[in-house]
Amino acid sequence: MKLNKLLALIAVAAIFVACDNGTKTDAANTADTENVDGNAAQTDSKLSGTLNINSEASYVHWTAAKLLSAGHHGNITVSEGSIAVDNGNITGGSFTFDLNSLVVLDEDMEDDKKAYLTSHLMGTQGDETANDFFNVNKYPTAQFVVKSVKEGSETSHIVVGDLTIKDVTKQVEVPFNVNMTENALTATGSVSIDRTEWGIVYNSKGFFENVADNYAIRDDVKLELNIEASL
Repeated sequence: MKLNKLLALIAVAAIFVACDNGTKTDAANTADTENVDGNAAQTDSKLSGTLNINSEASYVHWTAAKLLSAGHHGNITVSEGSIAVDNGNITGGSFTFDLNSLVVLDEDMEDDKKAYLTSHLMGTQGDETANDFFNVNKYPTAQFVVKSVKEGSETSHIVVGDLTIKDVTKQVEVPFNVNMTENALTATGSVSIDRTEWGIVYNSKGFFENVADNYAIRDDVKLELNIEASL
């Protein structure tokens, strides 16, 4: 009889031990999940202040494709600007793009053709073609002003801002990868815009149906931003 009671007590104890171990395992798994999710939108940086753009290292790389070919690509300098950071969180900022700094970087293009394309894009060939693209004599700069920031992960941010080109302002969302140190940050982002929304309609099929396919230029332009800023 005593042996039966002893066996019963051992069985009950074993059940409690098993249940306790299971509870601890579940709690540990939950804690791990919470840490991952909690850190997803945070950064370890405590950087705070207004960071000034390094114009020598900051630029936007543009790519515009023709309907039937790869098109062209080049750079435009970010000439000035600043980024506001509070305890590792971007809270504001603005960039100015110097359209007079536009360069064409097509590797297989002869220099004289590069010069012709550059002047056409800048609108410096004369009044007849000045408005085909940027018309830098009238609109020498473009601007991007940060309106809000949505954190995506530890280093990625969705920056919502107003992009102004040729006095036309449209809101765009740019996913940025951001890295911060004690006194500086680097950010890279990419976005495609519809150039016609800013009044740049040259050889667009949406505005000129009769333009030949081999002359037609796609409406979407890819912009890749590379930003460096420091206190």
